[in-house]
Amino acid sequence: MIYWHLLYTKPHKEPQVNRLLLERDLDTFFPVVQLERGYGRGIRAEPFFPHYLFVRFDREGAEATGLQWLPGVRSIVHFGGKPAVIPDEAIAEMRRRLEPYEEQVLHPGEWRFRRGETVEVVKGPFKGLDAIFQKGLNAKDRVQVLLHILGAWNRVELGTGDIVPVDQRKRG
Repeated sequence: MIYWHLLYTKPHKEPQVNRLLLERDLDTFFPVVQLERGYGRGIRAEPFFPHYLFVRFDREGAEATGLQWLPGVRSIVHFGGKPAVIPDEAIAEMRRRLEPYEEQVLHPGEWRFRRGETVEVVKGPFKGLDAIFQKGLNAKDRVQVLLHILGAWNRVELGTGDIVPVDQRKRG
């Protein structure tokens, strides 16, 4: 049977492994996100799942032979001694959810937080205050939030490490 499986790759080798799999006529799912590098250095494509990519093959078929030995591949992900199988529905759902981000260029903070999301400031002089995430900035790991201080909403620049989503705060 043909199933989706997960490959674990060496650092920064995902594109090479994807190309090699496509040359073998295998179906792959390798989502990337376009990130603004900041400081006017342009845009770079980053894997949405660093070190991983999905490939569809029959483990008993000839196409499975040697996949774990392809240049750039560390291993086929296993659970309980068997290669992990990802349901077709899960791949379809990931494709559907990631499609809006394919052509969009994101600033670093924008793929960790959503515009309008409530966040808590966990470091610095505004520690303990809730804010509203506005956008990622060109500077590396900088974001703009709205803080309600001095009776008005004020734009404030913070580091991405200075804020956490309110949902995450509730889990911790």
